[in-house]
Amino acid sequence: MNLGMKEADYENLHFRYFSNPMDFMLFGLFAWRDRADSTPSKATFEKLLTALVAIKVPHYLCQVHREDHTLVEIAHNRLQEIPSDNVINTLTEKKLIGDCVVHLGVELGLSINSIKETIVNNPRNLYDRIHDLLIKWKTCNEPNMVTPTIYRLMMALQRVEAADGLAFVMKTYDVEQNYESSETVARLNPYKEKCNPIQPNDSSTKVRVRVKAGKNVFVHEVAPGIASVAGFTNEEINFTKMGMIALNILADVLYDLLKPDKPHLRPRSDCDITYLYQEHRKLNKHIPTNGWGGMCQAIQVTDISTGDDIERIRHTRNELQHSKEFELGDTRFKELCNILRDLLKRFDTLNKPARLYTDHLHEILAKIISAQEVHSIENEILGMDITVEIENPMTVQP
Repeated sequence: MNLGMKEADYENLHFRYFSNPMDFMLFGLFAWRDRADSTPSKATFEKLLTALVAIKVPHYLCQVHREDHTLVEIAHNRLQEIPSDNVINTLTEKKLIGDCVVHLGVELGLSINSIKETIVNNPRNLYDRIHDLLIKWKTCNEPNMVTPTIYRLMMALQRVEAADGLAFVMKTYDVEQNYESSETVARLNPYKEKCNPIQPNDSSTKVRVRVKAGKNVFVHEVAPGIASVAGFTNEEINFTKMGMIALNILADVLYDLLKPDKPHLRPRSDCDITYLYQEHRKLNKHIPTNGWGGMCQAIQVTDISTGDDIERIRHTRNELQHSKEFELGDTRFKELCNILRDLLKRFDTLNKPARLYTDHLHEILAKIISAQEVHSIENEILGMDITVEIENPMTVQP
């Protein structure tokens, strides 16, 4: 009522959704937003804050929203596949989700009208509604929907607190599950003892990596495959992932932003962050709050103009390229991930890429890094001369 809803509308919503307070609140907020957006008086966070204060409800609108990315950080590549029909059917047949129709639909990325349609078409059976939402999501039958993946399903189940459903999906796709501090923490265990990639007396391929840095030459022999198994530290894997993000996604962002203003721009493959930054600076269209080429410390959290984000990209690239070691600690890695995640969301809205930058980010964070990828990124970021020689299969002695 403090949001300006008419009493008749409030009573109508309460009559429909009184049995589920979450659905009642969500539909109330959607109704307020849509009605306000169709009038000169727009829906704003300030108005929502005023309403929350009026009813003395604690709020966190002043804080930057940070998602729980535990599942992103450990997800295996196979979790980027589309879930099977059997998984979708089992979730509903065994009643593994619960009464969270509206919340689930929102987390799956369905429109509010599509969710309403599901409720109207399935008035009596809760799990018919759940199943209909999952099928709509899986078949991607709405415009601008992102690709449905096992990982996205797991994230949705985690957010609606469907513990049984999440446990089933994790078990189905071989994700080990632990519980810490009453929160579900997922960890993959793809390297069980029985499938150790290097076993005594087995045939194995050896990779010899020759690194030349100045006058020094280092030779390192490793087994190919997963970086952690090949002896790389978590810090080296962090650096590799951040390098992939910079060389691919961040460069794409600058290129896509520049192209409309520079029709004869050279091909993307010939453009790196340094060149693209210089071109943006010459164009001088998106001017940073503190001017071009400022210090990283000068950029405030509230500085979110396009120019500020261009500067953030430059600083990220410089931090990697000027690093004395091919390492990135967990704390700094997570800080950069949070900064770039927010930045990429803004550029998703601005550039409207065919493939969302945030989707590409999540894919890299979920990726299991190979030894070859570590060396490739090290070569590109630090400018080392690296050659990789792959020998024929040989016997590895115990």
